[in-house]
Amino acid sequence: MSKLHKFFQNTGLKPYDGELGVNVLCLQYEHLRKHIPLLYLTICFYFILAVVFIANEVNADNLGGKMASYILPIIVIPLALIRAIIWHRRRNDPFDAEKAAKIMINLTSVSALIGVMCGLWAVFAWQAESSGQKFYLPLIMAMGGFSVAYCLAIIPFSAILNLSLAVFPISCVLLVSGETLFVAISITVITAMVYLMGLLRRHFAQMVNMTKLQLQMQKQANTDMLTGLLNRRAFRDTFAKLKLQEGEDNNSHISVAMIDLDKFKPINDQHGHATGDILLQMIAKRMCDEIRDTGYIARLGGDEFAVIFNDKPVQYCREYLKTLSLQLSQPYHIEDNSYHVGISYGIAHDIVKDADLGNLLSQADAALYRMKAIKKVEKPMKKIMKKLQSV
Repeated sequence: MSKLHKFFQNTGLKPYDGELGVNVLCLQYEHLRKHIPLLYLTICFYFILAVVFIANEVNADNLGGKMASYILPIIVIPLALIRAIIWHRRRNDPFDAEKAAKIMINLTSVSALIGVMCGLWAVFAWQAESSGQKFYLPLIMAMGGFSVAYCLAIIPFSAILNLSLAVFPISCVLLVSGETLFVAISITVITAMVYLMGLLRRHFAQMVNMTKLQLQMQKQANTDMLTGLLNRRAFRDTFAKLKLQEGEDNNSHISVAMIDLDKFKPINDQHGHATGDILLQMIAKRMCDEIRDTGYIARLGGDEFAVIFNDKPVQYCREYLKTLSLQLSQPYHIEDNSYHVGISYGIAHDIVKDADLGNLLSQADAALYRMKAIKKVEKPMKKIMKKLQSV
């Protein structure tokens, strides 16, 4: 990752990677939908206020007076109103991460353009204003810039850029004016800007850290700590979400499989729980590698696992479980020892809108124990057949 990309991430312009990035982006977008219409209306208000303030004190015959009295206000005020209407229409749009990222970059560009015009207006108005009250101009612009920065606080880069472009030019003009009052005003405004910029960055960093903490807590609540798979609670929540997504009028199917490890308990008892835990982690890793995006897998407890297959034919699920059984039966190497386990499984199938997780788990569990019973019968039969073949 380049330093520039990391800088944009830490100042809110570029999304973070993974789930953190999506969550932060969602928070940014929700904040902007509420505050951006207010931002543009605030720009209109301060611009109109400033134009009214200089109306009788500016010589409109020269270029500076025309820019301050007519040209820049005619550009900025309609542009701000149009943007306010656009954002007001977005208030009920569903969140889309890719679209939101593009909107934020576009917002930064437009707000920076308006910031430039606000900064130019303040300089032109200062030069054209002839009354002794013109020191109010930088104060009005500073208050407007601080208000805009508040609305853009969720994107520190945009807020800082807009604030700098709108307020810094007039502050520099005051600083080089040589008059004590104007220099003092300039230093005060610049100092306030620097403090606000630091506050914006700290606020964003705190928001990102809080989002990280929430994701960690959510992961702990929904994840089996040993294997990293879904836990029982998350498994039930996943089933409920899938059922809700499909809707009542959908005839798609859902399958639930129960999986139980064979020969695991003797290994756990003879070689210790530490070896058993490592073995469970290795088994879980193979399950994830095999199932991947095909289903949702959970550890329900001990050596018991469950899988949800959404909208897959039952025969497809059975073939998948056979393949999984072959993969899991391969040896596991821990230190200098090799261990072998197998699986027994059962599967239940139903239409999503009629499916009940409790019933499906019960049916799958019953099918699993039928497989175990068959294996108990088959095992001695295989031994007998081997003896007969050797005679």
